Amino acid sequence: GEWFSYLSPILDPRGRVIYVLELYRATEDMDRADREITRRVGKIGLGITLASSVLIVLFSLFFTRPLRELTAATRMVSRGRFDHQIRVHSRDELRDLGHAFNQMVIDLKKYTADLARSTAERQKAQSELMFAREVQDGLVPKVFPPFERAMNIEICAKIQPAREIGGDFYDFFLVDPDHMGAVIADVSGKGVAAGLFMMVARTLLRDNALHNLSAADALARVNTAIFADNPSSMFVTMFYLICNLRTGKVTFCNAGHLPPLWIRSGRVDVLETPGEAGHGMAVGVWEDSRYVDAEL
Repeated sequence: GEWFSYLSPILDPRGRVIYVLELYRATEDMDRADREITRRVGKIGLGITLASSVLIVLFSLFFTRPLRELTAATRMVSRGRFDHQIRVHSRDELRDLGHAFNQMVIDLKKYTADLARSTAERQKAQSELMFAREVQDGLVPKVFPPFERAMNIEICAKIQPAREIGGDFYDFFLVDPDHMGAVIADVSGKGVAAGLFMMVARTLLRDNALHNLSAADALARVNTAIFADNPSSMFVTMFYLICNLRTGKVTFCNAGHLPPLWIRSGRVDVLETPGEAGHGMAVGVWEDSRYVDAEL
């Protein structure tokens, strides 16, 4: 209704009702008071909520700013800007993290520069090695059959270095109009040094084989020349033969090389050098190495 009534009896010492206290209050006043209390509580709650939100935002901006700076700096470094440094003014672990990040950027810049320089040097060295391989590959003959005047001789050869430049090589050439020289050889070691030594050995053999019908004498001369100027103590094993293009007679000498295989009439034999000389000593090991000719 429109009124709220509350009644309470008043008792005497004997417990008898002597009076009734009745309280009247308009319900409109009570509703108005309730709404006022609710309004005030709402305002206070809203103020607390807004204040809390502002404080949270302020604290978040204050404490997460270094982290956001680190995140932005990481993006910049990922794009290649290695000169970027960050400044962290806090005195906690974030400062240590900022200093570590700046040092990382410095180290990364140095590493990137060293990597670019070493890559360029490696590419340059690789290009030089490939050029050296082309030069070395051009030294071995690749025209088959090699001699138009000796159609009764068939030669086929192929070489595949284990690296860009190797020490193995083969060669064949005319000693004179009636004789052909052929050699297979293996320089000790691999790489550029072996390739250079191979070219020296090839040149010396060609020079000493011209008009020389003794395979052993040609190898002995090559050995003397190499031993006289060989500070690196390298050596080369060689199997060298001289073939008479008219008669088919072959004079050969083995200087420490694996013996070749001789195939005839369906039978395969190892072409050994008879006598005490055996395979002979590799070229460039001893100054007075002894080499002997064998024939077939």
